[in-house]
Amino acid sequence: MRLTAAPAGLRDVVLEVLGWRTDFVSGETVLRCRLADGSVGEIPARWTDVPWRNEPEPPLGGFGSPAAWRLLLARGERLAKQRPQRVRRVARGVAKRSGGGRMEARS
Repeated sequence: MRLTAAPAGLRDVVLEVLGWRTDFVSGETVLRCRLADGSVGEIPARWTDVPWRNEPEPPLGGFGSPAAWRLLLARGERLAKQRPQRVRRVARGVAKRSGGGRMEARS
C-alpha cells in the first residue's frame, strides 16, 4: 500500500499492511502496517491509496465532522467531571456549596 495523502516526509512510501481496525473514538479506519524502521504502527486509511469501500458522505456545510463533534463532546464531559465543585456566596458572607450537601450557617 502506498501513502498518497500522508504528511510530506511520508508521502509515496510503500508499506506492508498487516491488518486494519476502526478506531472506537473517531470511527476512522486505520491500517496496521510494517513501518519503514521495521516496527508495527497504525496509519489512517485516508492517507493511503486503498480504495474506498463506501464513498464518504459529502460535508454538511458545518464545521467539523460528526466524529469530531462526538470527540469534542466526550472531552467536554470528562473535563466537567474533573472540575472542582464551585462555592457560591450567600447573605452575610457565608459560603454554601452548590449542587449538593448544605453547609451550616454560622453567626
